[in-house]
Amino acid sequence: MRIKRPVSLSSSLPAISEDDSFVEPHHALATPIPSVPPRSAKRASNRNFVAVRPPRFNYQSPPPSYWEDDTSIEAGGNEKFSKFRRRVVNNEHVAKRGGWLRLGIIALVLILCILGLVVGLTIGLRNKKTHPNRNDNDYLESNQSFPLGHYSINTVLSSTATNCTSNPSTWLCYPYTTYSQNPSMSATVFDWIITTNISAPVNPSNPFLLISSTPNPFTTLFNNLTLSLRLANQADEHYYFSTNIPKLTKPTTQIGENNVAAACNFNNTVLTGLLYTRRQKSYPSANAISTEAGAYKSWPYAVEIEQVATSGSGTPSCVDPSGTSLGSFEVPEQGQQCECEYLNSGT
Repeated sequence: MRIKRPVSLSSSLPAISEDDSFVEPHHALATPIPSVPPRSAKRASNRNFVAVRPPRFNYQSPPPSYWEDDTSIEAGGNEKFSKFRRRVVNNEHVAKRGGWLRLGIIALVLILCILGLVVGLTIGLRNKKTHPNRNDNDYLESNQSFPLGHYSINTVLSSTATNCTSNPSTWLCYPYTTYSQNPSMSATVFDWIITTNISAPVNPSNPFLLISSTPNPFTTLFNNLTLSLRLANQADEHYYFSTNIPKLTKPTTQIGENNVAAACNFNNTVLTGLLYTRRQKSYPSANAISTEAGAYKSWPYAVEIEQVATSGSGTPSCVDPSGTSLGSFEVPEQGQQCECEYLNSGT
């Protein structure tokens, strides 16, 4: 059984405002309410102040750039360049401490690499022109042709001397007639070949060249003689070679007691050749018929070719077909010379 309790006016609690003052009820209370004593100054305030933790910074994304005013750049219409600069400035690697320094160092290294590449290519191309590949003989012949090649050197027998023998018939110079005796009968052609010595170091101002003769029963034969440049950059600049080689002659007259074929050997003979590169030639004349054959071309300048034998013991040595000596043809004076001189200038 529920018992109803009478509602007492004293059970109603008064409303309290935020400033601790009471609010009078809408109706009068039967019992007077005592007054509230004044608040003590030592009483703590009932307002709670909560310390708020500041927001954490996000270190993954850099703070906004302090350089945001790019209107002056974009005003010029170069919007792409402006965006590029903003990207560089706002890049997280550049924004870090020392980022601009690293960027400058990288740019400097790239510039130095480009300069080094340009200088290297320039020097390499220059060396390619002045120092062609030493192992490529075809390249040399096509790009540094002179004096490489096959040459027919047209000359005349200019003079002879027989001082090294007691019998002038033992010393012979092909074609046995000098220019002063008969110009048309004195012509002599030397077919020589000039090549490179690829095993020697390259020296563009004085390259290592070799010269060889072709088979010819009337001239001295030699193979791969060194050809050197002399008097460079002067009026008498020339290529020079020299070699000691025996000279064999077959006299056309009787030189012994018996009329038999004889063969004489001048074993102390020096062959010398001077091929000029500037001195002009005068033989053959411009109207003469060329004697060039096949791949052989005419040497464009003057030449001097000499065969010189010096007197001495056993010079010359002449024998018959059986190898029997035909006697002594020495001269008493030492240092006397026999000579054959061939020229293509001064005629």
